[in-house]
Amino acid sequence: TIAMDPSAQISHAGVGILLTQAEDIVTRVKTCVRGSAAFKDGRIQTGDVVVGIDGENTEGLSIDEIRVRIVGAQGTMVAIAFTRPGGDQFQCLLMRGSPDFLDAMASGAAVPQSHHASFLGGDGGTSLHSSRSSRNEEHSFAPSAYRREYRPEGSVSSFRSADPPSGYSEAAEVARLRARVSELEGENTKIKDELYRTRGHLDSDRETALQYAQEIQNMQQKYGRQINELQDVIHQSETARLDLERQVDGSTSKESDLHEAFRRGKEQAENREVYFAEMRSTFEVQVEKLERALTAERNAREHSDAARGQAEAALERITYQVERIKAVESERRKGEEEVREAMGKSNRLLNDARLQEERCRGATLEGLTQMRQWQGGGFFRPTRR
Repeated sequence: TIAMDPSAQISHAGVGILLTQAEDIVTRVKTCVRGSAAFKDGRIQTGDVVVGIDGENTEGLSIDEIRVRIVGAQGTMVAIAFTRPGGDQFQCLLMRGSPDFLDAMASGAAVPQSHHASFLGGDGGTSLHSSRSSRNEEHSFAPSAYRREYRPEGSVSSFRSADPPSGYSEAAEVARLRARVSELEGENTKIKDELYRTRGHLDSDRETALQYAQEIQNMQQKYGRQINELQDVIHQSETARLDLERQVDGSTSKESDLHEAFRRGKEQAENREVYFAEMRSTFEVQVEKLERALTAERNAREHSDAARGQAEAALERITYQVERIKAVESERRKGEEEVREAMGKSNRLLNDARLQEERCRGATLEGLTQMRQWQGGGFFRPTRR
């Protein structure tokens, strides 16, 4: 959200509308600054969508671009078109300026010189006379003094002018248009100055680049000459060295023999040092191996002692379990003996019971035989029942 503060500058100001823009790139009114032209107009509400400024469609423009089109010299007018979510469309003709400036214009009080200058075009250097300026000051440029009704017909710029209210002065409109023209001329001058400065910078950069290229070419030529001179000096030095070597070759035969003997002695000494170093290294390696073996043996002994202790503890546990098993086995055997004795008693009792059963069965058969005999002898008289 970018707030357009109407009192941010003295010579330029907005109309007191705080705008916000969401991801849909639709610019909406957030609020109106109290005392500003938008606030005094009374029609602008929060959520209204800005669709045009001075007849230009603002669809797709950023807040910064819209702000550039709204902000201008104090006392100048700007037409802003709005649409409301309900479908209403309207346009407001608002005066740029701070609340103090607008109050001064509305009351007819004296406006500061900076305000007059901006109203007349920025520096006061226009063709308007002081008498015309004084006549313009007599008419109030309140935001509601002159409005244009917004009627879209395919574009935002389609609107018509309503009848101007009473007290409206054509001189004020001429002053506004001249102020606008002066403002545009000032902007054009600024753009031309900026273009001239840019061209000057480009020309300066081009000249600097040419100077750098010329300096580089000169340095390359200079370094090439120096390299050729150095090559000549190197060639002369090499020739002199070869001459000296040829002169020294004849007188250095004995010296070469001495050097050879010295070299052989030096090689022997180096070989002895190498041998001693190898022996020292081998001895150190053997000592390290023995220390590692001793450490491994000590660790193995500790492990074996620990394993022995664990084995002895396990043996004690196994011995205790065996004793328990033996005791349980003895108890089991005693139980088996008792069970066997009980089974013997049970068998004897079962045999006695079988004998008693046989006796009872014989007695029963004998009783049945007697009953049959009694029935045959007529002892019992059968009845229907």
